Amino acid sequence: GQMKRTTFYAWLLLTAAVSTLALYWMAGESIALQKAALGMVVFFVVFTQLMYHLGLRSSRSANPFLFTQIFMVSVLFKIVLLTLFVVVLLKLMEVNPRQLAAPLGTTYVLFTILETWVLMRLSKQRA
Repeated sequence: GQMKRTTFYAWLLLTAAVSTLALYWMAGESIALQKAALGMVVFFVVFTQLMYHLGLRSSRSANPFLFTQIFMVSVLFKIVLLTLFVVVLLKLMEVNPRQLAAPLGTTYVLFTILETWVLMRLSKQRA
């Protein structure tokens, strides 16, 4: 079936809520880690929305390779942007890199699953 905008945003909201709860639980009493976790959730929400809209546009494109190209570029872009974001978090906040590992891994996995599922659904709309 077709991926409706409301379906996408419902899943995005659910993923953000689950991530936020998991990260706050992991952060414990550390205010700096809570802020860093919230920043990561915001980063992934914005990035996932961007990928959804690019995927939606490319699924309507006449170029059959555009969708695959966008997916490949998104993987590289996400890793580069996330690395820069983590460096900024570590510089601005008094957060230990080890403390950031589990929350970062959790959000990355949850949002990557969502992003992959959404992009796969959008690519099937092409067919």
